[in-house]
Amino acid sequence: MHQYSIGGLPQRPISRFDVWKRGAGALLALAAFPMVYFFLDVPFLHSIDPDLLSSSARIRFDQLGSVAFTQTNIAMLAIFVSSVILWTAESVPNYVTSLMVIAGLVLTGVLSETYAFHQLGHKV
Repeated sequence: MHQYSIGGLPQRPISRFDVWKRGAGALLALAAFPMVYFFLDVPFLHSIDPDLLSSSARIRFDQLGSVAFTQTNIAMLAIFVSSVILWTAESVPNYVTSLMVIAGLVLTGVLSETYAFHQLGHKV
């Protein structure tokens, strides 16, 4: 099995396009989050029918209320857009992007710290 080690894989040189893509991806992700979170109007998120929600989403809707529930959904959309940009542009390693997503979900109030850390396999 020693012939299958990752150290034996050929190294691909980093082209100028890759360097440009990584830099542009980081800037685009930084710009995308506030654009989606503060300025993008998503009509279907403002008219959520509580009867169509799953049981866990309905409980969260009842806890937060309509306005806060909509705001957390917009925050999730902004985090998703930014993370997709970071993943595709490879601006930061994928595992760092994943940790940034979890931290962003906690900082925006979408998830509680306890629930977020449970996703990492740690019982808090």
